[in-house]
Amino acid sequence: MLGRLRKLGRRRRAAPARPSSGWSSLDDTERAIANLVAKGQTNRQISTQLFMSPHTVNFHLRKIFRKLGISSRVELVMRSRDDQG
Repeated sequence: MLGRLRKLGRRRRAAPARPSSGWSSLDDTERAIANLVAKGQTNRQISTQLFMSPHTVNFHLRKIFRKLGISSRVELVMRSRDDQG
């Protein structure tokens, strides 16, 4: 099927490039997790709300920390208040 579409000239649309750092670099899941952390929720509470394992929440938090150049939940809360509110 894919071969036929390509022969007809169909191409996959490229996703718009996302910045590599800052709030705009966060995807929807990362942004949701960051907002829940800013509200004081634990990884376990977040995992229950978003239907994922606590390990997955922790993985996303590490990505968030890297993208925002921070190293703790406290910094995330502070940045959230400064940058978004």
